[in-house]
Amino acid sequence: MDNCDRLSAELGALAVGILRATDQLKVLATSQQQLNFVGERVLRMPPLRQPNIKRASSASELQEVAAAPAVALLLARIRDVHPEFLLNAANAPAIVDICERLDGMPLALELAAARFALLSLGQVLERLDERGYFTETETDEVALDGLSYSGTNVQKIYDTAGTLQMQVTGTSKATRIMP
Repeated sequence: MDNCDRLSAELGALAVGILRATDQLKVLATSQQQLNFVGERVLRMPPLRQPNIKRASSASELQEVAAAPAVALLLARIRDVHPEFLLNAANAPAIVDICERLDGMPLALELAAARFALLSLGQVLERLDERGYFTETETDEVALDGLSYSGTNVQKIYDTAGTLQMQVTGTSKATRIMP
């Protein structure tokens, strides 16, 4: 179970029910808080160490960047979708930037790397804002704060756990939604 933060009590109860039904199953849950059920074991995942240097021009500097655990994880997962991907002096600053923006958090790095199946390094970096969110903008109709917006620029904001949040950035028409 992934991203259990918002429903930790409910998912804790679900996990207990599943575990009581069979002894052949283990539950692995990711969350920033405990699910709080008997028998739960918590494994804290600290951020992975990031490189001390931002730009690498020599072979030894590239090796130092690649050896940092945050970069090593990101590169390994990028290579899952692009086996030919190599760290070099041109792309090292962007790779380090992604690791820094995601605070070296393993799950965030995994999710960022998954974006490489469809996006280039530049596109991933462009969509990753300073808070570690992936953003996309499109025109759509959306209901938000009791108003229905049509012809609206909706910025779809995905946190690093893939949770979708919406933010209205511009409106051509707003209509009050009747309860």
